[in-house]
Amino acid sequence: YVTEVTQEQLELCCAYWQQQLRLEDWKLEIQLAHRWELEPSQATVHFCVEKKHARIYVGRVEEYDPEESEVADVERHIVHELVHLHYWWLNPGEKGSPGYNLCEQATNLLTETLVELRRRAEPDAAWWPKEEWVPRQFSSTVALTGEAVVSPLVRELAAVKERLNGRA
Repeated sequence: YVTEVTQEQLELCCAYWQQQLRLEDWKLEIQLAHRWELEPSQATVHFCVEKKHARIYVGRVEEYDPEESEVADVERHIVHELVHLHYWWLNPGEKGSPGYNLCEQATNLLTETLVELRRRAEPDAAWWPKEEWVPRQFSSTVALTGEAVVSPLVRELAAVKERLNGRA
């Protein structure tokens, strides 16, 4: 269980995953936020597609119940929010709508896959990448697997979005 997260750890993790997810053309900022600023979420992202600028807010783990283990997984929260930047065009609609729920399920699936692959490739690593990790990709297997997961997922999400909008 992670009991404290520093700004430096957030930035290293964000920079690492920014490269892995090929978002280098985005200007990203990341910062800690209080629980009451995020509820009911543990993280959120605000972004401007035209400027390719995003600000990610991650909850301070010390403000959450230690029994809530998913809250302490800061890396997963960061990856989840970054994955949203790839799928902004889906425009899933209002929170709780079928499109929104589908988009969140797909984002969660992709996030879980990518983080788990990274952890298998670097089993002794801490949750945040060390500085020397940032310039390289952690595994060509992960990149290939990620692409294998993403492409069909994107096609399916686009098809579902069209059905939800009554076009299909």
